[in-house]
Amino acid sequence: MYGLKLKKDHIVEIIMGKRTYESFIVDTSIRGKIGIIDSDSYELIMYLNLDSVTKTTFEEHILSQVTDSYSKSEANKYINNLDFTKLKSDAYLYNFKDLDVLKTPCRIKILNETQIWVNFDEKLIQEGYEQVSLFDL
Repeated sequence: MYGLKLKKDHIVEIIMGKRTYESFIVDTSIRGKIGIIDSDSYELIMYLNLDSVTKTTFEEHILSQVTDSYSKSEANKYINNLDFTKLKSDAYLYNFKDLDVLKTPCRIKILNETQIWVNFDEKLIQEGYEQVSLFDL
């Protein structure tokens, strides 16, 4: 199963209903049920459906990063210092629906990883714990 790595601030905003999307500078063909992974702890926090991907501007991408810990004025300062070519590059909004938050976050076993995606085996996760074989000890 695929998991999308997100910062804790963004995860909290999704859970609270303030955010139904996430912005990235790379497009994806992945759709359907995915896990949301805390990018610091690598814990699975929730499942949701990646419904669609919408093309947007790099400026909108930067502004979409605004949270309680990253202000709009900081984002605008960053945008004002960008060169013209960067401002004209594309970004993508990953649109989410059908949020299912886990009662207890759980660690995952990573099969492979890219900058924003993690591939993990959902069958190894059971009630917040990773199943361990006796041969793994």
